[in-house]
Amino acid sequence: MRPRIEHPAASIGVQNKHALDTLSLAYSCALRLAEDGFTVLRAVIENHKPVIWIQPEQRCASLGGGEYKWNNRESTMQADVNGCRVQWTVVH
Repeated sequence: MRPRIEHPAASIGVQNKHALDTLSLAYSCALRLAEDGFTVLRAVIENHKPVIWIQPEQRCASLGGGEYKWNNRESTMQADVNGCRVQWTVVH
């Protein structure tokens, strides 16, 4: 895994530190997933934990996790990977 880039808050502004730390966390997670052969579709940086969406496939089960949301047609699965929520959709 690549090292996190640490910036003193004074050099980037305290108001930017959380956003940049969250982006760095999402990047590290997406990179790990890509290196493990997953297809990263998008990253959502809105909440306290980034959400990384991946292409659904059989290997997603290796991430662990479980059902997060469901309806009659599909389930959204979620696993915690490197401090991010990784999600994918399974069609019934």
